[in-house]
Amino acid sequence: MANVRRTRDPRASEINRNVEEVTAKLRTRGVSVFESDSTRDIVNLLEAVEEFEHAVEAAGGDLMMDEPPAGTVAQPDHPGFAIPQRRDGESVEEFAGRLADVAERLRAARAARRESKRER
Repeated sequence: MANVRRTRDPRASEINRNVEEVTAKLRTRGVSVFESDSTRDIVNLLEAVEEFEHAVEAAGGDLMMDEPPAGTVAQPDHPGFAIPQRRDGESVEEFAGRLADVAERLRAARAARRESKRER
């Protein structure tokens, strides 16, 4: 996990606390954070996960039902709403791209459902 190493910077301990807090949030959501992830990577991970969650909620998903507690296997009411697992060695950019692809599919499916309702 990222660690700010500038000991002269009085903000370093605050930044480290924030990084630890965000890392804990991600892990609680089932997202792997690797030791090699930089502070910027961790922020980008959180942003990607939050964007995915917005898409899930907009599509009618319930995050409490679709994300498993840490260390357990997901049993979502709709598998498409469960956050994908980050693969070993997968970069933040690759994982964020996968999340964005899934989020876009959710948005497209929602738009198609709305369009089909209008046509009735």
